[in-house]
Amino acid sequence: MEKYYDLIKNNLINFDNLIIEKYASLKLNETEAMILIKINRLLQKDITSISVKKLAKNMSVSETDLANYLMRLIDFGFLKIDFASQKELYSLDGTYEKLANLLYGEDNNQDNQLKENRLVATVKKLEQGFNKVLSPVDVEIVRKWFYEFDYEYKDIEEFVNKALSSKNKGVKYIDRALVNKYSEKSDDDMTALQDLWKEYHGKN
Repeated sequence: MEKYYDLIKNNLINFDNLIIEKYASLKLNETEAMILIKINRLLQKDITSISVKKLAKNMSVSETDLANYLMRLIDFGFLKIDFASQKELYSLDGTYEKLANLLYGEDNNQDNQLKENRLVATVKKLEQGFNKVLSPVDVEIVRKWFYEFDYEYKDIEEFVNKALSSKNKGVKYIDRALVNKYSEKSDDDMTALQDLWKEYHGKN
C-alpha cells in the first residue's frame, strides 16, 4: 500500500487520471473530483497555502458552495486544512491513502482470482489424470498449496505432472514432494544468511 501512496503523492501515477477513473468508487461526485484535482495541481507546485477565493478561480462554483464541498471532503478524510500561522495549509494525504488502498485492494483481488483459477485448474487436472473425483481432504490439501503455503505455481505443476505420469502416486505424494522441496529451500536460505552473518562479523 505504501508503494502506491508514494507513487500517487509524487505524481508518478497520474493523479488527475486516477481521480477521474476512481472518483465514483470513492463515493465522490464530479465537482469534488475536480476540486481535488485543482488542489493537487497547486500542491505539486509547492503551493500549500490556498484560500477559498484562489481555489474558486476558474471554477463554476461559488465560494460558498466551494466551502461546503471542502467541509465535506474534510469530514470524509480526503482533505486536511491546517489553520496554523494565520494560513490555510492544505494536505491531500488522506486522498492519497484512499486511492492507494483502492489500488492495493484491486491488486489483492486480482491475485486471489488468479489463485482461485489455478486452484480450480489443478483440481480438475488431478481428477482427470486420476480418473476420479478428489476427496474433500485432498481438495483441502491442494487449497493449502495456494492459500496457506503459497507455493510457486511452477513447482506445483512440476510435481502434479510427475504424479500423473507415475502409478499409485496421489495428492499426498505431491504434498510430501512440495514440503520436502520448500524445506530444503528454507535450509538453503538459512545457510546463506548464516554465511552472510559470519562474513559481516569477520570484517568488523
